[in-house]
This record gives sequence, C-alpha cells and structure tokens, in this order.
Amino acid sequence: MTSKKNKFNQAAQQQASRRFDYAREVRQVWRDFPETRDKLFFLDLCAAEMLVYPDLPKRKKAVRKWMNDNKNLQSAAENFRTVEKSSCYMSWMGTVLLYTQKHKYSFLDKAAPKAQETMFVFDHELGHALIPNALYNDGRNKAECIADAYGVIRHLQRYGADSAVIDVLVQQRALQFIFRRDRASHLTSPVTEQILARRHEIAWDSLTPAETQQLAWRFAMEYAVQPILLDSIDKDFKKFQGKLDNIEKGDVAPLQELAAKVLTTSSPDVFKYGAMALKFCLDGQLANVVLSGEYWDNLRQQLAEKQKIFAAQDKLMFGLGSNDNLPSQQNSTDIVVDYTPLMKFARQPPKP
Repeated sequence: MTSKKNKFNQAAQQQASRRFDYAREVRQVWRDFPETRDKLFFLDLCAAEMLVYPDLPKRKKAVRKWMNDNKNLQSAAENFRTVEKSSCYMSWMGTVLLYTQKHKYSFLDKAAPKAQETMFVFDHELGHALIPNALYNDGRNKAECIADAYGVIRHLQRYGADSAVIDVLVQQRALQFIFRRDRASHLTSPVTEQILARRHEIAWDSLTPAETQQLAWRFAMEYAVQPILLDSIDKDFKKFQGKLDNIEKGDVAPLQELAAKVLTTSSPDVFKYGAMALKFCLDGQLANVVLSGEYWDNLRQQLAEKQKIFAAQDKLMFGLGSNDNLPSQQNSTDIVVDYTPLMKFARQPPKP
C-alpha cells in the first residue's frame, strides 16, 4: 500500500514545467487502477491518431477497429473536436474523449499553462470514470461535483497546495452556470470552495489512489447544492442564460443586469453565485473583457458591503431570524458524512 501511494503521488509532484504527456498519464492510470485495463479507453481528439493506447500493437489494432466501426463514438468525437472544443467521458463506451488543445471555455486561471489546464480536464473526466455516483444517471450535479472535486484534489497533489491557478474554478463555474444554457448540472462551486478552504489542512500527498477517490466523493456528498435549491437558484438566473458569448465579444450589459439583481436580491444564494461570477469578470479573468472606471469600482465596493450584511445574517440562524425554528430532525434521506477515517491525513502542526 505504501509503495503504491508513493508512486501515485511522486508521479504527481510539481509538474508545472512539464508538457502534458497523454500516454504517460494513461500508463499511470493502469498502474494505479489496474481494473480499468481493457475496460477504459482514451482518445486524443486533437491528434491524427486519436487512440491513446500504449500497449501491445495487436490489441491496439483491435480497439482501433472497434472504435472506427462505432458511429455513435465517431459522431461524438467529431462534435467535441469541432463544435464543443471540449472533453467528455462516454460511460456507455467506457471512453474518455480528451480535447488536448485550449478548451473553448477555460477552467483555471488564464495565466495557467495549457498543460495544467489539460491535466485538470483529464483528471476531471477520470473522476467520472472511476468514482461511484460520478455518472449522470446517478444525478448530474452530483456527478459533476465529484469529478471537479477529484480534479481539484489531483491538482493539489500535482502542483502543491499553494498553486493559485485552481482558485478561479470556483468563480468560473458560477459564471458558466449563470451565463451559459442548461449548466445547473455544473454548479460545483460550493464543493470546490470547501476543498480549497482546507488546502493547507489535509496532507494531499499522503492519500493513496483509493483514498483520493473517497475524499472527492465525500466532499461532493457533503457540499453539493441540494436539487430543490439548485432548481430555485437556476430559475432566478434564467434570463441571463445564453449570453456568455456576447459578453466575451464585449457586451457588458448582461453583467450590469446581473449586478443590479445581485445588489437587490434578498437571497443569500443568488447573491453568492452572482457575486462570484461578477468577481471573475472584475478580476480580469474573462478573455477580452476589461471592467474599469467609476461604475465598476463602485460595484466592487457595493458587493463587499452587501457581503458583510449576508455574513452577519448567516451568523443569526442562517439568516432566518431569531424567532424562526430550525428543523427538529434531519431528513432521513440526507447523507451524513463522517470525516473521522480521513483525519489521519490532516497536516500536523510543526514541531517547536
């Protein structure tokens, strides 16, 4: 067990200057998760020879023929390569379709090397493939929360807890949730926010492959937005959906409309995710969008002031008021997560 843990994390250490080597990563997947061999396949959507399968030539030839004969796989690969310019895991085919160029929509800080971005996406899709409940038929939002949790934890293992390029994922998911169509399934922000809040509390490099999966699952089960609340928040932002491309072309009107809603809402959730999306843009993370001048400076100040109001309310019975009653007991369908088995991975304070 110790040997496997060490190999798992030594391979992940400090890869900031390394290019993304797809074949190497696949070999490490087979080493760490041997049960996936001959069950999990990998395509490079941007390569002439899409199949990444560093194994016996005879087996590779057979798998290539099987993939070439599958019209559904070929159609999906073409769509993700030319239209979506993104990646996915096709569970019914057991295949990761990885877009190895710059994705249409980013995940990490815009200053992050493309290799880090590709690595995060690879880990995200691998999370879908490896972890229980990470498939859409198990609940789309929970599935995405698990996959993003796995991707974030692997990023911290690969690049260290001080890596700053992962932080914007929290705001970026909120931005896409609000301004792209039908992205409620990808609101992973509350989960990834909690992981990053504990980035210096957990010894990420002490986790084995199995423990890494388990921890990703636990974070998602504990912090993913409950479906009823998610539907409610999604409805509040419906009028903004589909406007992200316009914003990236320089139309800031949707951002101003969102600012007006965020500053007048009484919903802490609408404020939280709306403010996240606005901060992403105010921080200059959205390509071709520069928000400067008196209006945007005032917005920064107003958002900070309203945040203090919601923070104060949250201390008082979750903002419900002192005369409100909390539920008398937990719903029987709620999942209670016990972190005790993983406390051994908490970082120990330095010795004097």
